[in-house]
Amino acid sequence: MKTTLSTIILLSLFSCFACTSVEPEENFISNQIFPLAVGNKWEYKYDVFQNDTLIHSSISSIEVIDKIKIRFEGKEIEVFKVKQTKEAFLTKELIITYSLYNYEDTILYRYGFANSFDSSYYFRKDVYLKYPIKIGDKWFEDQGDYKNVFSCLSDNDEVIIENKKYSCIKIRTGNGITWYSDKYFSLGFGLIQEIAEVKTTSKRFEKTTLINLKIVKPT
Repeated sequence: MKTTLSTIILLSLFSCFACTSVEPEENFISNQIFPLAVGNKWEYKYDVFQNDTLIHSSISSIEVIDKIKIRFEGKEIEVFKVKQTKEAFLTKELIITYSLYNYEDTILYRYGFANSFDSSYYFRKDVYLKYPIKIGDKWFEDQGDYKNVFSCLSDNDEVIIENKKYSCIKIRTGNGITWYSDKYFSLGFGLIQEIAEVKTTSKRFEKTTLINLKIVKPT
């Protein structure tokens, strides 16, 4: 009976956006700005607007699925494998990407990434997130023909979801020409919301909002 009831509740999360939970599943609050522990999972409502008209809505997710060891620059290091899924709004194709993350002191680094298949990684060490952070802090990610700029626009932005207030840092990324993305991270909870704009001939916004959260205690 308990198993059946749990299944019904889980299915309801996907069928009704109002049935959301943004509290940690366990009685545990992480001290990381992007909590890394196998089993952590975030689910989001992903909306795309064209000229202020909603043209796409789906569920996206981020999940920490494994902790592995890799050889990087001649050393063996431990990293967390993070899986991200999102439905492409034009083709409706499910896009799956894998990234490798871990902290060094208070800086979160991405050590590699792969698209669709997690067997062919492009290894490179890039700063993904800093905390503590102050307004005006910047760093760069070299993309070859351009640099992706990361900058802190706020160290105390308030985001309200399901009547719960999150104190967030606001990080803007983008190439400064054709697109930008504002990501809101809350200490202990991770990514709460993302608002992106693609600068095309028609105005397009993408909004990603947390609807379900599972944070577990690291083992």
